[in-house]
Amino acid sequence: MPPGSRAGRTLRATVYRPAFLDRSRATACVLFLHGMGESGVDGRAQLGVGLAPAIRRHPDRWPFVAVFPQKPTREDEWEDHEAPLVDMLDRITAEHGVDPRRVGITGLSQGGHGTWEFARRHSDRFALVAPISGYPAAPRRGWSDFDRKRDWTLDHARGAADGVAEALHAKPIWVAHGAGDPLVPVEYSDVVVEALHARGARPIYDRLPGVAHDSWTVTYAKPEYAAWFRHELRAR
Repeated sequence: MPPGSRAGRTLRATVYRPAFLDRSRATACVLFLHGMGESGVDGRAQLGVGLAPAIRRHPDRWPFVAVFPQKPTREDEWEDHEAPLVDMLDRITAEHGVDPRRVGITGLSQGGHGTWEFARRHSDRFALVAPISGYPAAPRRGWSDFDRKRDWTLDHARGAADGVAEALHAKPIWVAHGAGDPLVPVEYSDVVVEALHARGARPIYDRLPGVAHDSWTVTYAKPEYAAWFRHELRAR
């Protein structure tokens, strides 16, 4: 699809619509946010990991429109592209007959953070929230001048987790994170789950023992994971 743009920022995306979907009926939709490593402008890298390979292997498990935007630069967070993402969702909803009450959001690593943050800012848009290997708070000074001890602490994450939980505690949520993740500590998901519990929420939490940063390959491959999406999005 053509780029969405507002305030000088642009994004391109691939939109997948299964051929077996009935075009006369409203459909569900999932927005997938990739990680830092898939940033660029080639329009392809975001299709190499996570949700797209899972759909290619088992298209019958994912009977809805799927949207794969690509963030151009590694240092940007997804919230830096908030306006074009909103534009994109609005356009896809209109063009593909998407039921706006049946839109889910998922993503991995930097896209897991984007999932938390974009859902927090636009909780009314999403019927489910599914971050993988994510973090609730971006580094204070960004990634270009990153210092882990200075900019990316558990206390910083805990403060952001409260805001996420306040906005999303009523939503169906599935969190997945490798317990051995050396890049994004699993504690960054722990604190969000703890904050959700404190507000009475009961998210599904896969804290995967022995798994490092790539907790998405095993997660998207689970039949029960796709079944949860189908159930919450009322997709058949």
